[in-house]
Amino acid sequence: MVNITIYFKEYYFRYDLNQIIDKLMTKYFILIAKDNEQVIQNLNNTDILILNKYTKDMFELIYNVNADFFHHKKIIFLRDDLSWDFINVYCGGTRLLDEKSIYIKNLYFPLPRMWFNKNGTEISYPHTYKMPHIVKLHSYGNIEVMPIITPSKIPKLSKESFFKKYNLDANKEIFTIFLTWPKTFSRKNQKARLLYPNCKIEPYFFERPKLVDSIITSLQKKFNVVFKPHPFDRSMRFNPFDEGDVYIGSVYDKYTLIPLSLMKDNYLHKYTFIECEDVHDINIYTKMGMILSRSTFSYHNYLFDIPLLHVDNDNQINNFVKTALGDKNDFKKIVYGSYTTIQLLEENTENILNDFIKEYNIDKLQSKNKSLSTTEVKEEQTTEVKEEQTTEVKEEQTTEVKEEQTTEGFEYKHDHLLYGDSYDLNVDAWCDYIDRVINKPINNPNRNPNPNSRLVTPT
Repeated sequence: MVNITIYFKEYYFRYDLNQIIDKLMTKYFILIAKDNEQVIQNLNNTDILILNKYTKDMFELIYNVNADFFHHKKIIFLRDDLSWDFINVYCGGTRLLDEKSIYIKNLYFPLPRMWFNKNGTEISYPHTYKMPHIVKLHSYGNIEVMPIITPSKIPKLSKESFFKKYNLDANKEIFTIFLTWPKTFSRKNQKARLLYPNCKIEPYFFERPKLVDSIITSLQKKFNVVFKPHPFDRSMRFNPFDEGDVYIGSVYDKYTLIPLSLMKDNYLHKYTFIECEDVHDINIYTKMGMILSRSTFSYHNYLFDIPLLHVDNDNQINNFVKTALGDKNDFKKIVYGSYTTIQLLEENTENILNDFIKEYNIDKLQSKNKSLSTTEVKEEQTTEVKEEQTTEVKEEQTTEVKEEQTTEGFEYKHDHLLYGDSYDLNVDAWCDYIDRVINKPINNPNRNPNPNSRLVTPT
């Protein structure tokens, strides 16, 4: 029996691989590794090692203890990162992934469709020069067009518990303002060059407390309004506020465009900010949102059925992908939401927000929710609340979370230009993919790549 070791770390999002694992266990022996050490200890009993973005450091560790593993066993990287651009995901700066490396012939990369031509048969991505090992792996036949591993749509906290934690009104849905802060800093400084050249609107927004208040006051007529900060710093707390042990003195602090003092004086004590531990749940419970910066969330918000109002003066959301997609670019098939500028929002706050709400039929949704009293919520979730003591929530809650959505969601959610059909986790497709890799022969490190290798596109 083939032995598969799965090592899957989570960070911003949670993933539910149980259905995939359960199906694989009918044919293979599966070990779910808890840490690096367990992977290393089990190398001799591993035929297939399955990793994700946050476990790619295993390359160097395996090389240091048993470099022969790369020649005789297979490694699969499951694509779970929602960042649309693949450039920074799996390279990690390791010499083992150089295109001349003898250690990559048995690595298998499922890649999203944006990397390939319209037929999905050839790589047609302008940034491949930054990741030449991908081109080399393609020549080995180790690349397939696949969706991403979709984040779990099962919340950690029940709806009642979540609303209670943040003192929200059970008769209203949630409107979330998605922030880059506290990760907003100047791109002019060379040390900060890797982060967003998108920090114009958000500073403008927070430098005007009256504008912020007018927007929130308007939205609160129909919604609970919350802010979701960028969750890069898990030690930062908001209820009450504690800057934690990462931000102060970091590049984000030294070169910030939104001083912490501004946030503390005007906002953190006045409005609701979501804790880092709940960033996944807020995506599940949010009905509508606004975003004030160029962010990859503008491309995958549809996975959570969240229409976004993009406050984007320079059309950066479109420019972000236009170069990469080239003639494949069709913006209406990428972004789920509407657009405005900060000036229009400031001058016509009520009209802009009401038009956005009307466009996505949220008014109808609110009328349905008026019957959802706190008592009813408690009655419906008695079992779920008890289960929460062990941090488990039944899968049926997934339907409850989004069942009142009155729109059909994003028109292209099953045919997204960046993520393909990733809206729902396709258990069969991923199990079939792993089967195909298992059935491939081991690539000899001395064998030349096949120049006629073609990309395999699953049916």
